Amino acid sequence: MQPDPVAGAGEIRFITDVGARAITDVEIKTNFEWRDEIGVFAVVRQDPAVQAYPSTTASSNHMHNVRFVRQYDGSWATANEERYFFPEDGVVDFYAYYPYVANAAPNSIPYDASQGNYNLMTSRAVAQNSGNDAVQLTFKHKLALLFAEVEGQDAVSTMKVEANNGTCNGTLDITKADQDSEFTVGNNRGVVTMDNSLGYYCAYVPAQAIRQGHQLLVLNDGGDDLLYYASSNVALTAASVKKYHVKAVQAIAD
Repeated sequence: MQPDPVAGAGEIRFITDVGARAITDVEIKTNFEWRDEIGVFAVVRQDPAVQAYPSTTASSNHMHNVRFVRQYDGSWATANEERYFFPEDGVVDFYAYYPYVANAAPNSIPYDASQGNYNLMTSRAVAQNSGNDAVQLTFKHKLALLFAEVEGQDAVSTMKVEANNGTCNGTLDITKADQDSEFTVGNNRGVVTMDNSLGYYCAYVPAQAIRQGHQLLVLNDGGDDLLYYASSNVALTAASVKKYHVKAVQAIAD
């Protein structure tokens, strides 16, 4: 659906930022980069005083899972160069998520870190109208970040590090009234390969409890697996970061 331009109505444009993590024991800043993609839903209110939420029926939404791509200059544009406009008279509520998923329903966006590990985030901008120069989208983190600093390893390391046997899946529902309740943690447990592109190992996982003694990490550099066990009880919450410093003597050969 591409709403037709209306005389006097403004084109919908976005500016974005990412909110700070709620709890962190390591300084990590999240920024959008060139070619990042977000999905956007927008709904026109029936009653200007009552917030509206995305429908699973595309025709009921002003914008339905529209794919916006980060441009080199920091702006956002639709992937197919379509343009969207505010209604001439009306209040619009916007719901965005990162990263974009093709054909996503707003009440059922899956996440499984064992299949693909990324920073799941959402944003809302409510009560917007054609008088806005740009819609401000401030994204919130939906997952916890496991951060493993392995002694002697760097960005060119060939060591493989996996987060082992933790909860790895869940479902995002941006139609919920409370943004902090959008993500429902699933029941699947699995192995999550930690990314090392920045010189440290990290994995985005759903909120969960890690018990002392849990076999948390599996490290392999071409030989036998080395196992790292959690040294204390930890409650991982959405937007939290937990850092583990792993020394060779702390990992035990299986």
